[in-house]
Amino acid sequence: MYAVTYAHERACDSFELARSHPRVSVSLQFVRFLVVGAVNTAFGYGVFAITVLAGALPLVALVVTYIIGVIFNYFTTGKFVFKRGGGAAAFVRFVSAYVLIYAFNVGMYKLINILVANPLLVQAMCVPIVATFSFVLFKFHVFKDPVDVGLAAHQASSK
Repeated sequence: MYAVTYAHERACDSFELARSHPRVSVSLQFVRFLVVGAVNTAFGYGVFAITVLAGALPLVALVVTYIIGVIFNYFTTGKFVFKRGGGAAAFVRFVSAYVLIYAFNVGMYKLINILVANPLLVQAMCVPIVATFSFVLFKFHVFKDPVDVGLAAHQASSK
């Protein structure tokens, strides 16, 4: 618990630096995104394991894992990566983003699988591309910074 609190405090200190340097901000957000992604993955696997060990069939456990995991991931990603919540509208965007990310992952998998036969290697090759796509989607669609949205609207109206 101390390590998580310390890491969170360090991230908050870095956040002040990031506000004044947008390029640093995106880099720090992406690093936080990767760390939170690792925590979310471990949490999801734990839910899956507990559900299977409790006697559920693996596919039932997978459904339970996705439902609980998406809710957990919404809060961790919003709070620790993008430093904002979002309410019901953001949650709907988050779930929609997950559907799009899944479809993107399937498409990437099929494309790479044309050249590479090993399914584990194919998915390993997809991970960095899908993670980057996910970050961009979450940053600019799900957890939009109100300042960025206002700036974009201002720039569009001044053209």
